Amino acid sequence: MDVEKIDISRFPLKHEVFTRKKELGEELARQRAAMRRAEAATVRRRKVARWFCAASAVAAMIAAAIFMLHTVTVTTGSTGLRTALPCGSTVQVEAYSRISYKPHLWNVAGRTVVLDGSACFDVEKGNSFTVKTECGDISVLGTKFKVAEQEGNLKVECFEGLVEVKPSVPQSGKVRLSAGEAVEIKSGNVEKSRLDDKYDITDDKPVQETINYNNEPLGNIVAEMERCFGIKVINKDICSNVTYSGVFYPGDRDMTLEVVFLSCGMEYVVDDDVVTLKK
Repeated sequence: MDVEKIDISRFPLKHEVFTRKKELGEELARQRAAMRRAEAATVRRRKVARWFCAASAVAAMIAAAIFMLHTVTVTTGSTGLRTALPCGSTVQVEAYSRISYKPHLWNVAGRTVVLDGSACFDVEKGNSFTVKTECGDISVLGTKFKVAEQEGNLKVECFEGLVEVKPSVPQSGKVRLSAGEAVEIKSGNVEKSRLDDKYDITDDKPVQETINYNNEPLGNIVAEMERCFGIKVINKDICSNVTYSGVFYPGDRDMTLEVVFLSCGMEYVVDDDVVTLKK
């Protein structure tokens, strides 16, 4: 038989490999598709993992920044308060004053105390820091001094050791004070003087006789009245959107009520420790 003349199309291929060719091709296609999906899923998981790691790192940095930038604020009312700084030095924050500092950055990015009002500092030996006020900065070189800042004026009194005052007035240079000396900065003028020899710093400071407010929300004044005089004010809602500029007398309830409310055009009735407001 001449093999070359055989028409093989007359003999269908019966072997299993040939009969399942289509099924095998489809199965291979499914496997390739599954592999592509698995690879894509792996890529997505890696991207998610990288994003999660980056987000975790950012969150950790934000948390660390919040922790490091945490500010301690000490605010006083009608009586002063004694508190300690991270270095062990103590501060007598006088009535109606405020200090703030960042304890976690104390030894990292400069030792700074921001003062609004008056305070007496008793510095632990060997320590140093800077007291910042609106009118100037005071560098601690000694052990005991007082800073009073109000309405653009600054007075620094040195009782022990040395302090250095750097006025915010551009043309003024630094002023160094030794024990028994003081400097006062008022209206841009810097004046150095001697302290009264009989004057001494004490822990118990008298309550200041008056407090001056300028465009303070009346609601805040009423809250201070309640706290200072132990009273309860009724109809406080009429104080909304009202401001007060004037004097507050911490030692005289009746005078304070009269001056504050009458100047704001409000009437009031006092019954024991209850004050009822009327328009």
